[in-house]
Amino acid sequence: MNYCLFRDILYETVITLKWLVIKCVSNIILSISKTYQSEKLIIRLGNIIFKNTHSDLDSYESYVKNINPSLKLFNDLFGSDEWCNGKKILDLGSGLGLWSDLLVKHANADVIALDLGFSQCKFAKKYWHNNNVLLVNGAAENLPFKVSSIETVFSHTVFEHILNVQSALKNVYYILKPDGIFVLNFHFINHYMGHHLNLYVNMPWATWVVSEESLCKYFSERLKTDQENGKILYYPKGSIVKMLKEKNIIQLNKLNYKQFEVMITNCGFEIEKRNTSGALLKLLPFLKSVFWFDTFLTGTVNYILRKAMCH
Repeated sequence: MNYCLFRDILYETVITLKWLVIKCVSNIILSISKTYQSEKLIIRLGNIIFKNTHSDLDSYESYVKNINPSLKLFNDLFGSDEWCNGKKILDLGSGLGLWSDLLVKHANADVIALDLGFSQCKFAKKYWHNNNVLLVNGAAENLPFKVSSIETVFSHTVFEHILNVQSALKNVYYILKPDGIFVLNFHFINHYMGHHLNLYVNMPWATWVVSEESLCKYFSERLKTDQENGKILYYPKGSIVKMLKEKNIIQLNKLNYKQFEVMITNCGFEIEKRNTSGALLKLLPFLKSVFWFDTFLTGTVNYILRKAMCH
């Protein structure tokens, strides 16, 4: 067993045991009083027990300065850098442009960066000054490209935020060249931080401890206070999250990996390679036969998908 795997196993074991403690405590508290105030108390206890893992979100610029992206994960999964080196790539859900810039500088790629957020596209153009990146403001469900025109599509932790996943997958399949590659990863809802509220909620698997309504209300209250004090301007002022599966700054489709993979194959893709970040399941693979463990310990799933050659 290598050091990195041992470290990850230890980390997952610790957070799982801590989660079981907070789950037991929450059951006791909620058996006495099931109100927003009691759930807020549980969230705060969770914030004490678990370390905060969010990035600096005071501004777009502070965020990109604190992120150090790397293509190593995807190169290792593919077996080389051939999926991106010198290719025409669509960075789908490019956000603030970190990955687009990386693909140009480290893979000599010709990149089209597409994102739904106009302000993100505007920032990326001004910040990176990269003439080899074409910025497009658009949606994954309605890609403005010709059929079979793109060699590779890359998408980093975007598809959990797309509500019409089937439509987005069909659009990607449509624009890819025959034998084209779709490289992506997915933080599913059952990922330990799959709730995506970790700016203010440190607790893993939080939606299985307290209600989603209380989590979103707590997140929105904290965000409002911070923005009134000139902080967390990564998000538009006045942003409110009422539920996760609605159009807002979080917007999650709540798919698990099995549901997503059915959609993948239904759209005609072949899953050429995949791996997961879940270390405990690598050590104890028999746990995959237990639904709870398989669902919650899989972690992030990374995919290499291929569009079949035309016959």
